[in-house]
Amino acid sequence: MVKVFNIATMLLLVFFSVKTFALESTDRFNTQILKIYNRNILVLNRGLEDGIIKKDHAKLSSADGFIARGICVQATLLTSHWKIYRVVRPELVSKDTIYRLRSINQSEIPTELRKYVMVDFSKYYNE
Repeated sequence: MVKVFNIATMLLLVFFSVKTFALESTDRFNTQILKIYNRNILVLNRGLEDGIIKKDHAKLSSADGFIARGICVQATLLTSHWKIYRVVRPELVSKDTIYRLRSINQSEIPTELRKYVMVDFSKYYNE
């Protein structure tokens, strides 16, 4: 009886300790813009601890509607940098607004931005 209990306990422990390290399609976060850099790079106050990793694809919206789409180009523990490639309503972008960040990893990325999500290993191999 004790062995069965220990095995069941270990299985439950393993089952509940498994974590997902990327945004799921149903993930939504309230977020805020911390900084705005040249070339449409935004720094948001969500990072690795929220499950955001490099190459995530998301859309940004507010209470007024859809704002922009972007790809995560860098993620740290508390913040993430996003390359924004589609801005529908630039007048709504502000550091004072709370936005909704929603994962759209299942959506197709424009061809010119695929370099942000693809890795080229060819330079590591000899012909």
